[in-house]
Amino acid sequence: QAKALALDAVQLNTTVMAFDKSEMKKDAPTEGVLVHGLVLEGGAWDKSKGRLVDSEANGVMMGWEEPLMVEHARVLAGTYDESIDASTRSVLNIGFGLGLIDSEIQKLGVGKHTIIEAHPDVLAHMRATGWYEKPNVRILEGRWQDVMDQLETYDGIFFDTFGEYYDDMTVLHEELPRLVKPGGVYSFFNGLCATNATFHAVYCRIAAQDLAALGFAVQYVPVPIDAN
Repeated sequence: QAKALALDAVQLNTTVMAFDKSEMKKDAPTEGVLVHGLVLEGGAWDKSKGRLVDSEANGVMMGWEEPLMVEHARVLAGTYDESIDASTRSVLNIGFGLGLIDSEIQKLGVGKHTIIEAHPDVLAHMRATGWYEKPNVRILEGRWQDVMDQLETYDGIFFDTFGEYYDDMTVLHEELPRLVKPGGVYSFFNGLCATNATFHAVYCRIAAQDLAALGFAVQYVPVPIDAN
């Protein structure tokens, strides 16, 4: 209002502050407003660790995932193989999240980069940070199940969505033979039963068997992570 800007031309950004209501300053900030008491549906803000958590206190989007996403991006872009030219690769990522893997994919210079994202706040963030203007990026807004008819074929596909179960993954897996180019790769964020080592191993075996039945050779590669 102070700058006479139309509301529909304004991009709203939210920053979670380190102080609570009792520590709020009396004077309003020069830009924006301080807000207290917002309600999160299906999640909460863990102040002690500075992160968004789900109903079981598990982190929703975590910065420590970055080294893992770097390796996923290398596989999708083909840069692990010196004979592969990343600029000829077409890559699909399902689930933008913090943008960790998409940022890495951009660094590797792939030719075509498609992103599927459904959350309106994430889409707003992507628009504000210039993802819609990147010349080699195509953004499909909506749930991946609802944009299947807009997909092409890809050299690399990555799947990392929040709040879905293995049954949802199998629906996507059934589509992989038509979506992955010959010689292409598919990978996913392997959080299957992540809090139980035994169940995790079982689900890894089930996923490997299901993908093998579709004609894929499956390999799990461990990546050292410092969760601290």
